[in-house]
Amino acid sequence: MKKNKEEFLNKKQDQANETKRMQENLEVAVRRKQEKEEQLAQLEQDEANTRQRNKNNMEREDNLWVYKQFHDKVANKEWLLQQPLEIKKRKWIEKKVLAEMPEKDRPKDPSGLEISEEKRARLEEEFIKLVKENAIPIENPEQAFPLYFEKPEQLMEMFTLLEEQNLMLIQKNQGLLNEIEEKKATFKGTKARFDKRYSNLFENEQKLLEKTKEEEKRGGEQTAIQESKEDEEIAKLFSDFKSMVNTLCETVRYRPCTWRA
Repeated sequence: MKKNKEEFLNKKQDQANETKRMQENLEVAVRRKQEKEEQLAQLEQDEANTRQRNKNNMEREDNLWVYKQFHDKVANKEWLLQQPLEIKKRKWIEKKVLAEMPEKDRPKDPSGLEISEEKRARLEEEFIKLVKENAIPIENPEQAFPLYFEKPEQLMEMFTLLEEQNLMLIQKNQGLLNEIEEKKATFKGTKARFDKRYSNLFENEQKLLEKTKEEEKRGGEQTAIQESKEDEEIAKLFSDFKSMVNTLCETVRYRPCTWRA
């Protein structure tokens, strides 16, 4: 009896120990799972931060390229043509254009190529895109983007010059706008006068035609001299009318018209 009791107690103790071990293992597994989840969350946060930094860097790079294009636009042209990146870009564009041309039409001297402004701008954008994607290697990146303006005074002088040029263009544009408005007013007045004269001549023509028809219907006796005078008067009126209509067409720039008496 005593032996059975000891065996029972030992068995219960073993079950308790096993339960305790299982509980400890479960707690360890839970802690490991939590640690893995925390590590995964940290990795996801690091990935999101890295993506945001890359996005910010790309935006900053785009802004820097915009500044560089403005810098190159206002910098001294002779200085700019001597820079390594500019030389590389020019040779790349020439090579690209030559590759698109038939071999028989390719000039011996690539520097003499005639490239339209639109095409050159498109190729320059393509070149910059390839440089940004590292598809075109740049030797000595630290020295590939030199600045022409080394002192603030140089940039201020350039800004002052550009401001003066813009002011001159604004004044010139305003003068052209005023001249256009004057021309429009003159044209409007001229058109109104000729429209009125045209209307009067057209009414006179209709009256003469009606009078002629009435005279023909009445068949009244008229002397040869009176008929001749009236014919001359009618011919003169028709001639004046024809001249006036043609002058009107040329002055107000109506579509070309052909007079038929």
